[in-house]
Amino acid sequence: MTQERKFLSLEEFPPCPNYQSPFDAIPDETSPEYQNFSGNVSQILEELNAAHIGPDNLQNRITRVVHPPRLVWAAVNYKIASKLPRPEDFILRATQLALASYENKLTPSSIKDFRNYNLRFFPDFLSCDVNQVQDVVTWEASKPKYSKKSAQNLIRKCGYGDLLFIAMGQGGIACGMDVFLRYKDFSYAKNSLFYTARLSMHKVKDEKPQLDDKEIKFLKKEKKGRRVVIFDEDLSSGSTIEKAQDYFYRMFDYEFPEIEVNFI
Repeated sequence: MTQERKFLSLEEFPPCPNYQSPFDAIPDETSPEYQNFSGNVSQILEELNAAHIGPDNLQNRITRVVHPPRLVWAAVNYKIASKLPRPEDFILRATQLALASYENKLTPSSIKDFRNYNLRFFPDFLSCDVNQVQDVVTWEASKPKYSKKSAQNLIRKCGYGDLLFIAMGQGGIACGMDVFLRYKDFSYAKNSLFYTARLSMHKVKDEKPQLDDKEIKFLKKEKKGRRVVIFDEDLSSGSTIEKAQDYFYRMFDYEFPEIEVNFI
């Protein structure tokens, strides 16, 4: 007889059984200025590798938090500009590396393989500029106290089922990966999938999520057996998440996706 799972309050929620969030190792008072960055993809890979094999100090902990979402964001922007034949594969390859970093499973060989793959097929991606300026709201929204609550909310809404978790970029990538991995660890929903769609209404003036026909076909296929979750890091005016909800409602044949934000 299977024992029914009990939904816990946030205060009762236990630590993740396996996933150790890199955000948990960052002091709460850490300045958002660490979000500032100007470099390229190759630099991100070099510094991320150094942070994983180097000493356990604050700078390396922060690098392990801020560089993985930058890699995903760079891949998303490159995909949009380059009109790739299989854009979903390109995004998933960068996403898998970023998630592995958050799970502390990143190895020098996996970074080398990623670099060599891109040197062969997309050499200009490695030299792509990546720029980020600090955003106080995004930094605050990424704190573990909010991500833990979002993971619990998703368990309440989705009942431990597998998710198709779509984060709105740029701001939703970092804490989105953290919420996704917390949920996946709590729920044992091992067939969940994380994907990123750019919807940056203020910074890039997007009017809708930037997905091409191949990605839409891929996401519709991957929805089978999964609950769709649309995630952003903060509610702000609400316009971004409302546009995303309407877009994916239509895309997924008029079925409302779950909406989750970390910070209101």
